[in-house]
Amino acid sequence: IWKGSFNFLNQNLFLNSFSSWGEGVHDYNPLTDAEAFYDNPNFSKNLMTISKMFINIKASENSGATPMLALEVTVEGVSSDAIIELKDREAEFKDFLLRYTEEKNYDELITTDGKQQLCDQFRFIINAHLTQGQVRRVLLKSFIIKP
Repeated sequence: IWKGSFNFLNQNLFLNSFSSWGEGVHDYNPLTDAEAFYDNPNFSKNLMTISKMFINIKASENSGATPMLALEVTVEGVSSDAIIELKDREAEFKDFLLRYTEEKNYDELITTDGKQQLCDQFRFIINAHLTQGQVRRVLLKSFIIKP
């Protein structure tokens, strides 16, 4: 039925094994070769800056009678859902953060550890009140303290 020199089986039209397409074996160490998922430059950052807050904080021995704090924070969400909810309820979240911060005194907030603990606590407070998504971290955009 088939005439001529056309040989159908010698043309490698079928894939018998993926090893013929493979490029070789590579070693992979997940501790050194892994790319961080959230720090990936291709990952879209879900950022929002909460407008500036002015807070009267408690006095301490190193401050004056009426210490104040002006602060602006940037929030990074894990997903856009958290940022959308945070933007919709910004006044409510600002109130939570203001109420927490006004209980701090000048000596607690002047140190680097105090500022880090403040950001960590802000993240905890926001995550506790979010209904969708989570906040990955809270960063200080501006931090001005008056003794």
